[in-house]
Amino acid sequence: MNTSDIAFMLIATAMVMLMTPGLPFFTTQVAAGAGALSWMFAEWIVQRKPTILGAASGAVAGLVAITPGGANGLFFGNAHQFTIQAIGAGATIVYSIILTYIILKVVDLIVGLRVSRDEEIQGLDITQHSEEGYSF
Repeated sequence: MNTSDIAFMLIATAMVMLMTPGLPFFTTQVAAGAGALSWMFAEWIVQRKPTILGAASGAVAGLVAITPGGANGLFFGNAHQFTIQAIGAGATIVYSIILTYIILKVVDLIVGLRVSRDEEIQGLDITQHSEEGYSF
């Protein structure tokens, strides 16, 4: 093995190590995007007008379609991998809760999280978005 082969192997290994953690995020985004686009095109063909609700429904359908891949380790003989994934998911949940709490506290100190009582009574649709959510 010459030095160029070793250099290539080191570079290829580094690239795989850098890319691998991002692959689940990539596949999740692609699944959601493909679902949203598919649903929008289907609505376009059937109703001649795609809707935001349809795009959101398609995105959820794409996410639902991609999710079962995580359980394959449990059902196809690699329960240890499933355990590792479950621990990782649990750690992510705890991490997200803690960081969300910290971020909300900082935002509350800087600009506040609540609107005034008058704005709440009048309705947030009007005071915050300048729209009426319901016309009764």
